[in-house]
Amino acid sequence: MIMDEQKIREILNDLYSLEPALKSREAEVRQIINQLLTLKPDAVFDAEFKNKLKQELAINAENLLHPKTNFLKNLTNNFMEQMNAKALVGAGLVVVLLVAGSFYAGKQQGGPMVQNGRDNTQGGQESILTAPLGSEEQVKAIARVKQFESEEEFKNYLTMAGTYGGYGMGGGRGMGGDVALSMPTKSEQSLASPAPYGQESTQDRSSQTNVQVVGIDEPDIVKTDGKNLFISSPNRYGIMYDKVMVMPESGIMPPWQIEQSTQIISALPPEAIKKLGKIDKQGEMLLQGDILVIFNYDYVYGFNIKDKANPKEVWKIKYENNSYLNTARMYDGRLYLVTSSYPNYENPCPIIPLSKDSNNITVPCREIYHPIVPASDITVYSAIKINPQNGEVQDKLSFVGSSGQAIVYMSPNALYLSYTYMEDQVKIMTSFIKNEGKGIFSDSVVAKIDKLNTYELSSTARMVEMQQILERYLSTLGGDERVKFSNDLQNKISDYLKAHKRELQFTGIVKIPLNSFKIEASGNVPGSPLNQFAMDEYKGNLRIATTIGQNGFWFIWGWGGGSTDESANDVYVLDSGLKQIGKVTDLGKGERIYSARFIDDKGYLVTFRQIDPFYVLDLSNASNPRAVGELKIPGFSSYLHPLAENRILGVGQEGGRVKLSLFDVSNPADPREISKYSLDEYWTEAANNHHAFLQDSRHQVFFLPGGNSGYVFSYAGDKLNLEKAISDVQAQRALYINDTMYIVGYDQIVVLDEKTWSRIGELGL
Repeated sequence: MIMDEQKIREILNDLYSLEPALKSREAEVRQIINQLLTLKPDAVFDAEFKNKLKQELAINAENLLHPKTNFLKNLTNNFMEQMNAKALVGAGLVVVLLVAGSFYAGKQQGGPMVQNGRDNTQGGQESILTAPLGSEEQVKAIARVKQFESEEEFKNYLTMAGTYGGYGMGGGRGMGGDVALSMPTKSEQSLASPAPYGQESTQDRSSQTNVQVVGIDEPDIVKTDGKNLFISSPNRYGIMYDKVMVMPESGIMPPWQIEQSTQIISALPPEAIKKLGKIDKQGEMLLQGDILVIFNYDYVYGFNIKDKANPKEVWKIKYENNSYLNTARMYDGRLYLVTSSYPNYENPCPIIPLSKDSNNITVPCREIYHPIVPASDITVYSAIKINPQNGEVQDKLSFVGSSGQAIVYMSPNALYLSYTYMEDQVKIMTSFIKNEGKGIFSDSVVAKIDKLNTYELSSTARMVEMQQILERYLSTLGGDERVKFSNDLQNKISDYLKAHKRELQFTGIVKIPLNSFKIEASGNVPGSPLNQFAMDEYKGNLRIATTIGQNGFWFIWGWGGGSTDESANDVYVLDSGLKQIGKVTDLGKGERIYSARFIDDKGYLVTFRQIDPFYVLDLSNASNPRAVGELKIPGFSSYLHPLAENRILGVGQEGGRVKLSLFDVSNPADPREISKYSLDEYWTEAANNHHAFLQDSRHQVFFLPGGNSGYVFSYAGDKLNLEKAISDVQAQRALYINDTMYIVGYDQIVVLDEKTWSRIGELGL
């Protein structure tokens, strides 16, 4: 049967918006799609088919993704939001059901709350329970971070985490693996990686993985040392995506898997490209001298590739105790890993994220940091510094954060870990009843709730007690009073959401300087960051872009509810101690951030709902950042890339097709779209994965992959022109060596002469 690649790509994009981690297992997702089509060959790619596919993915999620990921839970939460919220409310199961946790945002706080590795403030979880919503006491308590003193303290913390602030759905887009990397100043740029724009040497040259922090390498499936290519095979099965398949008589496709390996290719001379050697491991890679690091599902491997024909494994590290890789970086000759794991509630510490040569790498209780107030949806992150030459661990620590919206950002100075905190729902309900809800509840109800908040009870117990108080009150109302109550409640909840959207959810951030490898500062901001590009360090300050209050719904006992579409977008500037020193708020009301980029003292932001506002921010005065320019155009850009000074490329969509926009930002107050191109593709990986994007400033071109083709665009003369289309290759990446471009596909490499754009070589993989 013939599979409709266009429709399948639309389905995949929809699924990726629910769970970005699913991208890494696209072949298996396609296998499930193929199985569904086999069972129902006349299937129509409609909403019913998508829902069926989601159900199958939910059933197979434990095996589909790495078993330690969060996909099943995220997908289940999404189903709850889309289909089951009303049923839950009608059953009266909770006092307040917070759906779409990305709605809620917390009021900013700040200040270095950790000193010499230990908490230097008074109070703890109990103080935040009684601090008024939006008060200085509340926001300060949420910012504080300390270390555990014992295993018993960790156990108690996990108990609190299970009952406090964790009922809201985990916030926002993005999942473990999102990494934010800033664009450094020109003085910080390293010769180890290509500059984002500007002059290049006329000597031998080669591209590196497209990164944000020059000199800090990121893992990818293709690497080069300037003479050779290292290509890791994709994790794929024997499925012919867009061709006729011959199925067995049973009608069930066997899951035979293509060989997994990393191939070493001699790239020079380009006309005689050939295979040199092979490693029987597959995964994203980092290259440091003669050491090739490969990140597999269960291990991190170090291979010496000096002899390209006979690479040798010199070390390997195993993920232990349900740990899995969140992200990795190579910087200044050191390998940095961040792993994630769910806590063991019976024996929470020491944390054992890795082992090497059968020896556990442990993080004792007193080296495990945590927010004073438990984050939403507890996950333990371990940051580990490793010598890539021998795999020896040089530094380590662990931090208790959240999995709902976790971003790990690395600058040349520090690691930043973010986590999500959802405010306690009893406190939210109390604040509502005593403020916007005043007048629809009796004074006796308010008095009982005030008294309830003085009891030393867990959040769950207090919620149960509050529910009983409110239900007893509602049972006293007659029919007419109930109808009035329901209408008043719905209107007042909407007002409450608008007034308090920056006081209900927080993105917490901790800072780990690379030299000390200890948490030395903590802070938080309202809202949820989109992805890795939403964070950036510049001149010692951290800039972060967040979306506030998107798609929020409240349902209370089934008698009424409220919602608001008044989302907004903010940019905050935090000093070296993560204390807020400046902000720009309320950008793109009713919209959410689709892309962000910080370059020196400027920021660029795209929000979207129906049109695409492109914002230019002046961040030269950290204490007074300003939105100075705005441009509204159709479509949206989900990736922004600086092509040249004052020239920003946007990669996104318009009308269901890939759209490229070239922005002139030479006058920040008047940004202009000076060129655009609509590509006959429904998706490009470069829109969501910057590693798939390549720029060659010498030839003023850039590359991006499509469905079954690759595309080279020229931006010379401020005009976007399609310079070369490479058909019949499922392009994944491109790189250049000297004046030759290598297009790397699933099963072949196509070699192009950049001076003539003619094909000068090919190699099957």
